[in-house]
Amino acid sequence: MEGYAKLSSLISTDSEFAMYRKFGAQNTQSLLCYQAELISFGDDLQQLAASDRRSQDTDKRLHAENWYELSRVENGKDQQIKKFDKIRKDNCLIQQTAIAKLDRLAPYNLRNLRRWLTRSAFGSSFLYGLEARAWDEVYDHDLLAFPRSYAENDKDALPQLFLGPLLELFHNLIGRLYKKGTTKDTLSPEPLIRYYDSNILRVADILITIISSGLPIASITALNYINRTITRLVVVAVFTVTSSLFLTFLTSLRRTENFAVTAGFAAVQVVFVGTATGAGNGGLLRSDV
Repeated sequence: MEGYAKLSSLISTDSEFAMYRKFGAQNTQSLLCYQAELISFGDDLQQLAASDRRSQDTDKRLHAENWYELSRVENGKDQQIKKFDKIRKDNCLIQQTAIAKLDRLAPYNLRNLRRWLTRSAFGSSFLYGLEARAWDEVYDHDLLAFPRSYAENDKDALPQLFLGPLLELFHNLIGRLYKKGTTKDTLSPEPLIRYYDSNILRVADILITIISSGLPIASITALNYINRTITRLVVVAVFTVTSSLFLTFLTSLRRTENFAVTAGFAAVQVVFVGTATGAGNGGLLRSDV
């Protein structure tokens, strides 16, 4: 089996290739039309309610004041009921909200999918016509991916850097030379080289631990060898800003959490500077006596 059957097999076994067009422009236009339709329905309902209030029929005059009277109209023939039913059945906005919650795709996964589609041993460019352009670069902004089963902190910049550019660099320089491919499905007889996210994220966690523990150690070590107070304060500022930037760009901490961690780190350094300065002054006083 070829074509879409082989592509479906790939996506079912390797979920990182589950990338689709969200058709943002078309869905937005649909929502705008739906909004215009609802505006029209609202105006129609007001006119129907006003008509019922002017009616000689006692039951109809109650429609604007009693939902039960309106809902018990025989066979649901009342125009207001029909308008309400139409509004209830249309869930375009809910669908758009669900689409908006899907993940933005990772560029490296998209590049791998494009390679798979074009290489003769795999997709062999089976798509043709308009549908062949579904994953073209011109639609990069309109593509989305299904959410992966990452922990929240695995979506930080550093883990994603390891899962993307650094993994590609490792594969091109080292991995492809020794790592053997595997086949998960009979529809894709050619083996694919796979790297497991759990192993890569473990390396990223180790690096984050080293950096987070290394910054305070490096700061205190540097301060220990500096005698001038002004220079120490400059070092404190440099390490504090570096720590804050690390937390901002490589982790998903909120602003308040970032502020608390940075303030605590700065406070520890300032205490060390104050203690060292006080000890130094005490030594000078004793030597003068």
